Amino acid sequence: MEDVEAVINDPEFFKRGRYYFDGVWGQAARGADGQQTIIQVLPPHPEGLSLDVLAQSIGMNDPNLEEALNTLKRHDVVEQNQGSWRIMVELFRRWVLQQERIFSANRRRMEFAATQAKSAFAD
Repeated sequence: MEDVEAVINDPEFFKRGRYYFDGVWGQAARGADGQQTIIQVLPPHPEGLSLDVLAQSIGMNDPNLEEALNTLKRHDVVEQNQGSWRIMVELFRRWVLQQERIFSANRRRMEFAATQAKSAFAD
């Protein structure tokens, strides 16, 4: 884990690895439905989630969820270990977490700007 920490603490790491991460993310948009949703739900849980908890978290039925998980597994994105599904590559897991933080921050800024614009027009 120390090696992972050293790599990800390099400010250039996620910029240089962007093509790999974007490629994995883009691949998950093709094929079985729900792959990107699974990728978004799993990262906060490095130990993984059971199939039941994952199904409840994303609202997918078992056959569709299993198809999406098996597709991600074939592409070496997720793995099942002791009944829990998790992101296989720690660096990718952290990249998804970082992307979610960036997306959330941008969404908050846009919502704030929209609120400001509405109040400006209301006056």
